[in-house]
Amino acid sequence: MRAYDCRMDEAKEQDLINYKTFTQFFNRELKDGVRPISAGLLVSPADGTVLHYGKVEQGKVEFVKGNDYDVSTSTTIV
Repeated sequence: MRAYDCRMDEAKEQDLINYKTFTQFFNRELKDGVRPISAGLLVSPADGTVLHYGKVEQGKVEFVKGNDYDVSTSTTIV
């Protein structure tokens, strides 16, 4: 938590013991309204720093946190 400067006060579940894996921790659910989605034309499904980017292929951006994202509908494709 400290190494990545995570804001646990924003998480619905704040007790680290309840996250069984590193992935569960980084995919934790946030409290309602903590980070509203921008009304901008393009928004990111993550709140971190962009470390990599690539081409949009077949209307999808590459795999992020277990999902591909369709840029035309802003819907997660599972």
